[in-house]
Amino acid sequence: MTPQQLAKQYSDLFVSKKRNNGDKFLCLDDSVMDTDPLYILVRECHIGMSPNDWSYEKIHEILCAIEDTDGENMYDIDIEPDVYNSCLLDWVQSNSDRLALCEQVTLESDHINGFIELIMQAQATEIDLIKQIIFNHLTA
Repeated sequence: MTPQQLAKQYSDLFVSKKRNNGDKFLCLDDSVMDTDPLYILVRECHIGMSPNDWSYEKIHEILCAIEDTDGENMYDIDIEPDVYNSCLLDWVQSNSDRLALCEQVTLESDHINGFIELIMQAQATEIDLIKQIIFNHLTA
């Protein structure tokens, strides 16, 4: 099975559900057991954080982008960080590990134009980490 076929198989196992307040969210289909490779991949992609909607959405977005590529082009997928300040602020405040990503970006970057750019770069760092975990899993 190619990485693209496996990405398609995995992305098809994400389902949209609705919370009591009407908010929609993505999660894994009830048929996915905690010993399934997809379940294990999703847990790894949370990078030690508790399950959260943002990570599920990005994992699904990356899998869908990979399934639409051919061959080596899967490494060229471009998943952009959020552009709205409110989304970036929600993301960074959702877990203290994300503050640590901001600190890492601050230490590694030569120039950052403000707080929002810092958060955007930290979010891009998390996206890159998730992509790498997925690439490693699909090509193992």
